[in-house]
Amino acid sequence: MSVRAELAKSLDHRHKCLKGRLRRTLNLGGNSAEMAVYAQMREDNLRAAEIYGPGRFWGEINDTFADFVWAGALENLRTEYFNRRFAGPEPGSRQVWRALLWVYYQKLQEIDRDGFLASASDPREGGDGDQDLIDGRPMSLDFLQSVEEVYRLREAWALAGRTGLPQLIVELGAGYGRLANVCRRMLPDCTYLAESRALERLRAL
Repeated sequence: MSVRAELAKSLDHRHKCLKGRLRRTLNLGGNSAEMAVYAQMREDNLRAAEIYGPGRFWGEINDTFADFVWAGALENLRTEYFNRRFAGPEPGSRQVWRALLWVYYQKLQEIDRDGFLASASDPREGGDGDQDLIDGRPMSLDFLQSVEEVYRLREAWALAGRTGLPQLIVELGAGYGRLANVCRRMLPDCTYLAESRALERLRAL
């Protein structure tokens, strides 16, 4: 998640906490059916023996949850702080992205007959915002996909009844050259022809 997205998320969290706290203090909107049920649950809890009451940690969390309830956050319960507080990272978080890269990396090792991934890394040229460190080396989804695609090309070559390794590859729509880079490293004796409007625009700069 970008710094801007994290900031927006933090501000939204603070806004809802403040909004809920003001609504609770001024009892604005406190007559709804949901608020009545919530108030009854609170009363039941407060009347219970001390052993059934929350400690400091849970008390603070409950106060925050109460602010969110009063701010109307129950409408989107699954994506709000109520659930995310304990349900793991945001779907678009860096933690999820890192886990995806790691699982893909582990899976690719099953077909990495040449041991390419044991020492290879993704170049930082062109930006490294989508990269993360895997086994201490920068990797990206583009890079890992390219490694798999090279092995699939080799499989297709063998299934076609050909021996050895491909000697010529022509890629139409090569983008910024992610596959070309990995092909030239994994198939150093192969001639690689890349056609892309993106490459043409780069040459024009």
